[in-house]
Amino acid sequence: INGANVTITLPTLLNGDVIYVAGGHSLTTAEAGVSTAGYTELVDFNNGTAYRFTVSRKRMGATPDTSVVCLGSGDAADGAAYVALCLRGVDPTTQEDATTTTATGSSTNPNPPSIVTVTNNAWVLPFAGSSVNDGTIVAPSGYGNQVNNNANDARDSTVGGATLEKATAGTE
Repeated sequence: INGANVTITLPTLLNGDVIYVAGGHSLTTAEAGVSTAGYTELVDFNNGTAYRFTVSRKRMGATPDTSVVCLGSGDAADGAAYVALCLRGVDPTTQEDATTTTATGSSTNPNPPSIVTVTNNAWVLPFAGSSVNDGTIVAPSGYGNQVNNNANDARDSTVGGATLEKATAGTE
């Protein structure tokens, strides 16, 4: 809360593990993202009026990170919320199987946009961010490994994510 940065303590990671971090805050004029070195930003979404949202990824090296620092807005009225999904066994020659997609909406039950995978057994990772205080996010039907977090402030922030292994490549 209070515009502060968010520090996520990561589980014990191994060389080659891949971390996805998603989240943001309501002050759209301030950058959201990860300040820890080595992360690649995949999504930088700013709807211009209510929320700044980001998704970043990093493959761990010989000395894996133990935490990740995410950017707050710096404004005392803002809550910032972030989540991390940590994956093991990700193909080292391929990161993302498909181009990231984004969508906007106004529901308390996130509904990710369609995406087309090109590899069998690819993981689909939907993330959602919102300028509300919602501790009861429900993952899309059939998705698991749900993570969510929220920050209650004058301008709230809620973020969530989940996973789905897409056995046969195609539209999800």
